[in-house]
Amino acid sequence: MWGIRVIIPSQPRERVLYELHTGHPGIVRMKSLARLHVWWPNLDRDMATIVRKCDNCQKPRNKPQLAPLHPWDWAKMPW
Repeated sequence: MWGIRVIIPSQPRERVLYELHTGHPGIVRMKSLARLHVWWPNLDRDMATIVRKCDNCQKPRNKPQLAPLHPWDWAKMPW
């Protein structure tokens, strides 16, 4: 135990990640659930890797808005 959290040994970590990822809650919700209950070194990195590899989690992700093209106005005289 580490405080109120359980330290997970290396073997069952994959199973714990799978349980945290059930329902595809997204990276923020998944991290908040994990921080309440479990801990191991590089936990945040492992969760981010799982979410980045998941196609279902990447589909609803916000895409950056395309910037409109705006041509530069040519100078009519020097400054």
